[in-house]
Amino acid sequence: MAKLQVSQLSFRYETTEETSPLLDHVSFDLKESDRACIIGKNGSGKSTLLKIIAGLLPSASETILLNEQHHPGMAQYKNLVAYIPDKPLVYDALTGFEHMELIQSLWKMKKSEKVLYKETFLSLCDAFDLTPALKMPVKQYSLGMRYKLFLNCMLARSPELIILDEPFTSLD
Repeated sequence: MAKLQVSQLSFRYETTEETSPLLDHVSFDLKESDRACIIGKNGSGKSTLLKIIAGLLPSASETILLNEQHHPGMAQYKNLVAYIPDKPLVYDALTGFEHMELIQSLWKMKKSEKVLYKETFLSLCDAFDLTPALKMPVKQYSLGMRYKLFLNCMLARSPELIILDEPFTSLD
């Protein structure tokens, strides 16, 4: 697990000074075993904040510390973080197994890492009742199944920080 510190984080989509920042001096600390829920109105910056923490949107790197080190934008940071968006990023033509292999390839896993990843992935699929569908193309999956597949692909990497954006939208 990871310790996350966000300090005085500000963000605006527009680059003009007249535009109010979407996020203005946001600060919080999460200890290793903490879980947090971000609550707010639509358009208030919840997803933007999560994308910044995940390193998907730029910010001043000194505003985010993971395990007391500045990381966003660095390749090693992305190995520590799993970002699960509200709409899973899966490909209709691939099977569940092929998604597992794609993630192994994208993350450039070594042979020993691939074995552990596959073992963990299959265990998660069993727990989420997804195993029978792993040989089917994703175009045949329901939205909930797609979400579970992507979630399992990311969790099997054993990240230190897991960021879930609207995690219950697609699940029954």
